[in-house]
Amino acid sequence: MKNLLICMAALLLSTAAMAQKNTTVVVPFAAGGPNDAVARAMAQTLSRYLDQPVVVENRASVGGIAGTESVVQAPPTGGILLSQTFTLATLPSSNSNLSFDPMKDLAFVGEFASMPMVLVAGPNFQPSSVGDLVRYSKQVVVANSGIGSPSYLCGLLVADSLQLSMLQVPYKGNAPALIDLQSGHVDLLCAQLSVVQPLIQAGKIKALAVTSTTRLSQLPSVPAFTELGYRRIQLTMWHGLFAPKQTPRATINHLSTMLKQTVSDPEFQDKMTHMGGSAARQEHATPDHLQRNLELEARRWAPLISKYRER
Repeated sequence: MKNLLICMAALLLSTAAMAQKNTTVVVPFAAGGPNDAVARAMAQTLSRYLDQPVVVENRASVGGIAGTESVVQAPPTGGILLSQTFTLATLPSSNSNLSFDPMKDLAFVGEFASMPMVLVAGPNFQPSSVGDLVRYSKQVVVANSGIGSPSYLCGLLVADSLQLSMLQVPYKGNAPALIDLQSGHVDLLCAQLSVVQPLIQAGKIKALAVTSTTRLSQLPSVPAFTELGYRRIQLTMWHGLFAPKQTPRATINHLSTMLKQTVSDPEFQDKMTHMGGSAARQEHATPDHLQRNLELEARRWAPLISKYRER
C-alpha cells in the first residue's frame, strides 16, 4: 500500500508539474522540412491530450546532433522532449566524437509515425528504372541532405544492395539537393514521399522505386524494391519521442499514454496518410517498443556505415 501511495503521489506531482508550463518538443532539423512537418502535426495533436500548449523548437544541426545534445542536457522535468528519427541509432557509428550515447542518455517515450522513402532521379538521367540503374556502367552521383541523414543512409543501402559505383554528395537539406537533381548536377536522391511527390507529379523528376514493402497508393505505378527482388531495401523512416534520461518514470508513462491517444486520433492519422506515411500503432507508442526499435536500427546500420567509412 505504501508503494502504491508513493507511485500515485509521484504521478500527481509529475502531472501537476507538466501542467504548470508549456511542453517544448525539440526538432533537431530545419524548419519546414519533412521531419519538422511530422513533428508539428504530432505536437499539435498531443497538446489537446496533454491539455496544454506543445511548442516545437527547431535546433537544426548536422545529423541532428547539437539539437539532440541539448535535450540530453536539459532538466528532466518532462517539459523538454525530442522528436528524432531512426537516424538517432546511427549517430555513434557515423560520429566518433559524439558526446552522448543515444541508448544510455535519453529516456524513451514512444514511436508516433513512419514514412517510406522514394528513390528519385533527375529528368535527364539515362536510367528510368531500377533494372536500367543496375545495368548502368557509370558512377552515379547520389545527393543527400547531410551525412547521417535518412537520405544518406538510404543512398548507402541502395548503392550497396544494387552494387552501384557511387559518389555521395551532402547538401544542407533536401531543397538544394532537389534543385541540383532537377538540373542534372546529381543523379539520384532518396527522400520522403511528401518532399518529392509534387515534383514527380509535375514531371520534374522521376521516381524509380519506393522503400516500403508494397507500392504506395500515391505512386501506384512505381514499384517497391521488394517486388523487384531487393528485399534488403526496406526502409521505414520512423519518428520517435524522447526525453532527458532522468525524467521520472511516472512522467514518461503519462506522456506515453497521451502519445497513444495522439497516434489513434483520426485527424493525426489523416495528416500522416496525406504525407505518404502512417501514424504508429498504439502498441508502438511505448517506451519499450521505441527502445527495441533503436537497438535494432543500431545493429542494422553499423556494419554498412563502417564499410563505407573505410573507403
